[in-house]
Amino acid sequence: MLMARLATGFAKPNGSYFLETVPEDLPVKDFPGVGYKLYEKLQEKGIHTVNDLLPYQKRYLVATFGQHNGECLFKFARGIDDRQLSNQNERKSIGADVNWGVRFNNDHEFKIFVKNLAKEVSKRLDEENVGGNCLTLKLMKRKYAEEPEKYLGHGPCFTFSRSYTSPNLIYSSDELERNALALWKALEVDAMDIRGIGLQVTKLGRRPVLGKIFIYLFIIFIIIIALKSLWTGSQFYEGFFFLSSLKKINLLFLN
Repeated sequence: MLMARLATGFAKPNGSYFLETVPEDLPVKDFPGVGYKLYEKLQEKGIHTVNDLLPYQKRYLVATFGQHNGECLFKFARGIDDRQLSNQNERKSIGADVNWGVRFNNDHEFKIFVKNLAKEVSKRLDEENVGGNCLTLKLMKRKYAEEPEKYLGHGPCFTFSRSYTSPNLIYSSDELERNALALWKALEVDAMDIRGIGLQVTKLGRRPVLGKIFIYLFIIFIIIIALKSLWTGSQFYEGFFFLSSLKKINLLFLN
């Protein structure tokens, strides 16, 4: 992947480029994963290009820059990249943002908007069969009272955000709505000043399938008992062997 990525960079703007080895004059900051902090450390050691990096042993690079960074730097300098190529990117977040046409006359209108937005986010979570442990609310607050030039646009705004972390997966619209409104109260932004709103669910995880199976089986069980009761003419509760003892107390909760 490394050679292909570097060749792609050299190919611009002509569209093609053949690269057999890593150029020794290539800046190390062009390597994948070399960010500002790592590059700053490399500069402190006098490492600016691949030619500067080649003399160092793997052991030294690992001890100086950490296990992962050290191994990658050692391999990349020699054109080695054994990372697996994957064409399936796992989603990191699911959410919805609206920043056009957002106008509220009172808190009630804002709450209705949040309710509908929570339903949309919940629907998207359902489609992926996931939930999230972290919910983030983002609000855009207008800077000026005057309307922007663009019709119903958000105009210049301040951006506020706050997150809530739950020990359990969040995915139902009710949970999303309740927590989003709590975050809004914590941010203390007037509903009439809001020009954009977003709900983002992160730290995604698959929902437990066993719970759904149990619910479906229980529903089927209830239907079978109801049909049997209609067929035999017996009381509905008589089909539940585990409720038979309730007859002794005259089935008060069924009367």
